[in-house]
Amino acid sequence: MQIQLLGTAAYERVPALFCNCPACKAAAAAGGKNVRTQTQALIDGRLLIDFGADNYPHFLRSGADFSAVRTLLLTHSHSDHLNADDFTMRRVPYAHALTFSPLQVFGNAECGRKLAGCTAQDGIEYTELRAYGTAGCDGYTFTALPANHPTENPYTYILSDGHSTLYYSLDTGLPAKEVYDFIAEKKFRFDAVICDCTACLQPLRDAGGHMSLLGNLAHREALQKAGAADTGTKWVVTHFSHNGLVKDGRGILHTELEELCRRCDMTVSYDGFTLEI
Repeated sequence: MQIQLLGTAAYERVPALFCNCPACKAAAAAGGKNVRTQTQALIDGRLLIDFGADNYPHFLRSGADFSAVRTLLLTHSHSDHLNADDFTMRRVPYAHALTFSPLQVFGNAECGRKLAGCTAQDGIEYTELRAYGTAGCDGYTFTALPANHPTENPYTYILSDGHSTLYYSLDTGLPAKEVYDFIAEKKFRFDAVICDCTACLQPLRDAGGHMSLLGNLAHREALQKAGAADTGTKWVVTHFSHNGLVKDGRGILHTELEELCRRCDMTVSYDGFTLEI
């Protein structure tokens, strides 16, 4: 399984549009991997996770054929994860000769309501998932788990292609005990975990529906206790906010964050980061 993180920031991106905090100033000055767009992942070139406001720059930079995507998993309906207006771009005369259609879209009830105006003309078909429910499409199976996030029943996902298993754990604080119990009961074993790190350097584990590095350590320990992760599980942090990238009054850069996370046996993602499992 090839996982490409097309974007690695929270809603406001880094640097944020109107912000002059130390993290935003440092990121703007340094550029490169310090500049982050809204979170989105592309699996094997044919499965997307989330469909926010940065679809177009992601399409341009990745070189991916977005019309070849067969499956889309939505975590929740916030605008940085679901931009329904972009689906109209699948219609004639805006698009011709799609590589594949219809696009199979999966998510919660609120995502379904936001997509109610999309029709067969847009070349999408929507399926509502229930918490702890499993579905399949195009050779993948995926299980929706309830996230700890202050919005409408958001999901994290366990995704498998039959050979490798990924836990995509974004826009969530530490999950409820019931989630870890379910993972243990079903005997999931994760080859990789891609995890929320919105609060990053803040001295919190659970930061209002998000995690810090401390939260990641606690999350990993809980998954290890559940038998789902071990020293061979690749751990990637993403979904960064400028609010979590300030240390001692200055903005911390990607290279510094890499060194810090290396000590924790974690990998810091950046826009365009690719992982093979």
